[in-house]
Amino acid sequence: MYRRYTITGTNNDSSKVRKGLAVFFGLLLVLLIRFWFLCTGQMSVLDDYGYYQASMIQAGDMTPVFTSGAALAYSGSLSAILRFTGNRMDVIVYYHIVLQALSFCFLSSGYRSLFGKASALLQMLLFSLLPWMTVSIFKISPENFYLSAWSLVCMLLGLVSRMGEEKRGVGLPLLAGLGLGLVCGLHATGLALFPVLLFSVRGRAHKLVPALIGTISGIILTLAGYQRILGFGFSDAVAWWGQGGLRQDSGRWQDLDLWLPVWLCSSLAAGILLKMILSGMRSRSAAKRAEGEAFMKEMDRKIEADKAKTAPEAGKKTNYIENPLPLPKKHVKRVMEFKLDEKDDFDIEIDEKDDFDI
Repeated sequence: MYRRYTITGTNNDSSKVRKGLAVFFGLLLVLLIRFWFLCTGQMSVLDDYGYYQASMIQAGDMTPVFTSGAALAYSGSLSAILRFTGNRMDVIVYYHIVLQALSFCFLSSGYRSLFGKASALLQMLLFSLLPWMTVSIFKISPENFYLSAWSLVCMLLGLVSRMGEEKRGVGLPLLAGLGLGLVCGLHATGLALFPVLLFSVRGRAHKLVPALIGTISGIILTLAGYQRILGFGFSDAVAWWGQGGLRQDSGRWQDLDLWLPVWLCSSLAAGILLKMILSGMRSRSAAKRAEGEAFMKEMDRKIEADKAKTAPEAGKKTNYIENPLPLPKKHVKRVMEFKLDEKDDFDIEIDEKDDFDI
């Protein structure tokens, strides 16, 4: 029976090359679109929510004016950048472009590991072409900062899902859980990654336990940071964090534009749905292929059984029955001879008056 054989090393190398090329060209498309908007000057940098002003105030060692987790972390990162570059708003645009480039790489890797190539390609296409992704680099707001953190955790969960049974290390699940806890502390959208965590560990205790420990530790660390920054007790920090999850005002939820949480949750749902559809199609194809192989094996078994029945045993003479049909008579060669007199003449003379016309 015909079987396909492949060279595993060669196939893995070509797959890595294709994956790298897809990510490279997708990232190139993202950067070209962003830099085209930046160079043509079609949009100006906007500080509608005061994050730039808050970062300059923090740089002057004054009390921060934001109390949202994502806003506090974002304004703190801006303060660190402005200490080196000075108070330049154009630097923040380049900072957002770098964050989006990192998010693109993290998301493509995480979605490929978790949901497959089709989901990763869909994610890269949407990331490159969605208009609000491009517009967000000119808006001084925490969306790109939180997106990069969320994407990093998604990549870590993808790496956890690819850990084989022989790998019993707890470092990677612990790190992924810690990142998940920090992301949940920054914004409630991180809670959408809990089903992804359960999917990545697949019920394996050696992965689940350190991941849960890391998640709880990340949430506690985030709340402790709020307690230190805001200057009140731990229980008040927990209450403040819970109330922040219910905060929604003029198209923003917990200091993030509403399109980002909706898009992240929708992309997760689309990835899971696409994986389920493709897995079902592959399962049906594998079942049909297995059925065909089983049929061929059964036919081969029957042929071998028939050959075994009809094949003579070694060293045993085969006895044939006599032919019941009559044999043809033996041919006797005969020579035909005629007795002729040499005087016999069969020529008949014809008279001119003879007429043979009828």
